[in-house]
Amino acid sequence: MIWLRTVVNFPPPKIGRISKDSVVVGEEVLVKIFIEEASDLKIVDAFFDCELVAPALVDTSTYKISGCSKGLIVENDTIVIAFEAMTPGVKEFSEITILTKDIDRVFRTFKYSFGYTVVPD
Repeated sequence: MIWLRTVVNFPPPKIGRISKDSVVVGEEVLVKIFIEEASDLKIVDAFFDCELVAPALVDTSTYKISGCSKGLIVENDTIVIAFEAMTPGVKEFSEITILTKDIDRVFRTFKYSFGYTVVPD
């Protein structure tokens, strides 16, 4: 395990998302999240419902972050989330902790969240 490096004045990357703005109750919500701009950063893992742990550690062989146990699917540098919309209303997905690695093997985490609307059938 290594400590997550905190880089002062390092701006978070611009995160892009592909998904519908609204879905009908009972439909699948499919969301793809990625780093939008050309960057040396690659998404290596993503988690939600993470506990606040100090100091933050990452296992460099498994890319797991201390305090994070609920993982998301990461394929080809893209986070893929799919679930069924159950109740109507304006919703917010749980905060996502995105783990990135650059070409120098420096790990960084970023927080991201998104909203969506579920409409009645």
